Amino acid sequence: LYEIHLMMTHPEAVRRGFMEQLFQSWLQTCKYPWHIWLEVHEKNITAIRFYEKQGFTVDSFRVQYYSDGAGAILYSLKCN
Repeated sequence: LYEIHLMMTHPEAVRRGFMEQLFQSWLQTCKYPWHIWLEVHEKNITAIRFYEKQGFTVDSFRVQYYSDGAGAILYSLKCN
């Protein structure tokens, strides 16, 4: 069982592919079929693009989930 509460890249390392390398390496450790679920602030376009590029699909949406009134997009990815 894995639980990640926050993923982010240092501003000086943005757009260098480090997060994608880390994420793909982590996915390769899957020994059994399982799912990843996560939520993303609806205005975090960088994260949305990243997760969709990794194959995540939208499951649902939480209206006004964050304190700033924005919603949360709920994603999932099935790993084999």
